[in-house]
Amino acid sequence: MRQLVLAVFVGVAISAVMSAVDYALMPAQGIVWPAWYGPFRTLSEAFLTVGPGVVAGWMAGRKGWLVGAAVGGCVTLLSLAILPFVWGPISPSIVFKTLIFGGMATVLTHSVAGAAGELLKTRAAP
Repeated sequence: MRQLVLAVFVGVAISAVMSAVDYALMPAQGIVWPAWYGPFRTLSEAFLTVGPGVVAGWMAGRKGWLVGAAVGGCVTLLSLAILPFVWGPISPSIVFKTLIFGGMATVLTHSVAGAAGELLKTRAAP
C-alpha cells in the first residue's frame, strides 16, 4: 500500500514541477513567442499528459491504471486549488467545467498512462 501511495505522490509531484516550469517559461501576454517556445510547449503538453501517470504506474508495479487515475484526480484538485492564484477569482462555472471535463480527461489519460507504466515494468523484468 505504501508503494502505491508513494507512486501517486511522485506522479503528482512530477506534474506540479512540469507545470511550474511550463508556466515560468511562458512568454508574457502580448509579446511574440520566441522560436523555441512553440516546440517546447508542444512537447511539454505531451509529457505532462502522460509522463506523471507512466512514472507512477511504473513505480507502483501493480494496479497501474488505478494509480494513474489517482494521480489524475489529485492533479485536477490541485489545479483547482492553484487556479485562483494564477487567474484571480474564478467563477463556479469554471470550477464545475474543470472538475467534470478536465477531471475526466486527466483521470482517463493518466489511468491509461499508469497502465502503460505498469506494463513497461512487468515486461522489462527478467
